[in-house]
Amino acid sequence: TGMAPCRPPASTAPSAISLRGAFKRWLAGRHYGSITYGIRDLLGNDISYHTGLLLCMGYDKSDGVMTLDDHNEIDIDWPYKNSMALYDGILGAAREFGQKVGAKETIPLLTWLWPARKNITVHALGGCIIGDTDEKGVTSSHRDSFGQVFNYEGLYVADGAICPTAVGANPTATISALSEMVAEGITGIKPDADLKG
Repeated sequence: TGMAPCRPPASTAPSAISLRGAFKRWLAGRHYGSITYGIRDLLGNDISYHTGLLLCMGYDKSDGVMTLDDHNEIDIDWPYKNSMALYDGILGAAREFGQKVGAKETIPLLTWLWPARKNITVHALGGCIIGDTDEKGVTSSHRDSFGQVFNYEGLYVADGAICPTAVGANPTATISALSEMVAEGITGIKPDADLKG
């Protein structure tokens, strides 16, 4: 039509991460969509373009302990040695996968390299685990008070914190089921297949 492209306002330009990329998009009449464009322009065709990240799940020994330090901040002691069979299996599976896809290198996350040896999770569970008594857990596992914090009537926990152990897979369905049990104990209403009371 012979019309010039509509330029986005200057306020949509990114920070100094990639002025070059932002300027090119502005000239073309495109809005700056995401900071990731700037990062892409900075990195160019670097190693991240040819790298894949595998996150693996399994049953660790679930022997981590959370405590409060002297500043009332959470301190996590999550030993790895008791779960080495799992970690060795994960590393072996990663190497096998790397061979199948023709990877040049297969390396663990940097947090796992010695001397750090720090395991990570993207599905944190526990902290207020269910138990029969307050000596075995923080929240009640009894059906009539399921999820209620021991010695605090009316205070309930209804998320992944009540899981007493690793579940071995994405825990969304498990957490949803546990939360429904907590809700049923509070309301006395049994949920139906449509998740309605």
